[in-house]
Amino acid sequence: MTEWLREKGAHYDAIKKVFLIDGQQPSNPVTVANAFPPGEMPDLLRGETHEPIRGVSLLVKPPLHKRRNQQMHVYVELAKEMNETFSGDMLDADREPATEATYAQIIG
Repeated sequence: MTEWLREKGAHYDAIKKVFLIDGQQPSNPVTVANAFPPGEMPDLLRGETHEPIRGVSLLVKPPLHKRRNQQMHVYVELAKEMNETFSGDMLDADREPATEATYAQIIG
């Protein structure tokens, strides 16, 4: 996970205790947070560790206007890459496996 975060240019927000990936819109970064328990992650880039990370949440605010949808494309690409790179399942908001239809709905 640490190398993947480095490859994506992620930076750690010590106040929120999450990682942020700028993507196409740095003012609305993609957030990588601990899923179990929800919220705080250690700063893996500085070698902080605690319990093993059993899952992550990938979060981004949807745009107000569809024409400003670039970050949602980044979000979907990150989600697909995480699904291929790490063992486990990519789940949607209903905790069902994400499909191409899920990604198409996200992009709008």
